[in-house]
Amino acid sequence: FVTDLRDNSIVGELDLQNVSYSRILSGVGDFTGAVSINRDTLAFQSPQGGGGDFESPLWDKSFPTNDIRSITVPGRFGLYIYREGVPVWGGIIWKRLYNSANGTGMMSLNAKTFESYFYHRFQHVTKYWADNDQLDIARWLVENNNTAKDLLIDVDQIKSTRYRERTMFGYEYKTVGEELEQLAALIDGFDWNVEIGLDANNAPTRTLRFYYPRAGVSRDKTTLQFAYPGVIKSYVMTDDSETGGNFIWTIGAGEGTEMIVQSAVDYGQLENGWPMLEASRSYKSVVRPSTLLEHANQALEK
Repeated sequence: FVTDLRDNSIVGELDLQNVSYSRILSGVGDFTGAVSINRDTLAFQSPQGGGGDFESPLWDKSFPTNDIRSITVPGRFGLYIYREGVPVWGGIIWKRLYNSANGTGMMSLNAKTFESYFYHRFQHVTKYWADNDQLDIARWLVENNNTAKDLLIDVDQIKSTRYRERTMFGYEYKTVGEELEQLAALIDGFDWNVEIGLDANNAPTRTLRFYYPRAGVSRDKTTLQFAYPGVIKSYVMTDDSETGGNFIWTIGAGEGTEMIVQSAVDYGQLENGWPMLEASRSYKSVVRPSTLLEHANQALEK
């Protein structure tokens, strides 16, 4: 189903082919699919009869739901995938492609989960937190400039009991998503996702949920197992040392000799025959060495 991003009302239904979608914990999931374009659906017909102005902000819900071109405008509409009457995936249509030369009569669509919206809004305010619950900081990020409200995203109100000192600089023009991602990635951080559901009237909803210390359960608290060979037919495993390291430098605020620098070292690897593998991470908004050290230790764990 396609929805109006402003009020979440359903404006149409798409018969999709070659669908693939994913969700990512504390990140942005993807969607790809294709829809058939024919003589009845190719051209947009304006409700007023003018035609062509399909980017007008004034939408009339009476236009035909098979008017594919008008209800797949990138950045304007949301997309929900339902299974047995329940939404299992939701996001924003960001790209579409129709190539008349391929002779297939298909339009391909690309969408990303609602978390992607946070990466299209900037954090403009310079602010300092001396000793605040990290989830209160996260809530401020998505509520201060109405980011969540503008997309009708409810925000979880749970606490984490993990307090932090934090500074954010509006002049850096980081996105809300970047700030939220960096805050959650600290040691003893949290998980987050925009969860979709249904309200009492069976209309789709979206809620930013926080999970502390993490989503799901630990291995020792579940009996769920997948056997190989068995229900798992095959698998692929990749090990990659090219992007990581056992000696991580983190670079904070300041320039030149005034720049704050911290590091974390995996002495276990170095004492067991590994060569030193250095890597660096930049956190130019961090002004406190202890916070920068937390970033270094977190990067080392990854």
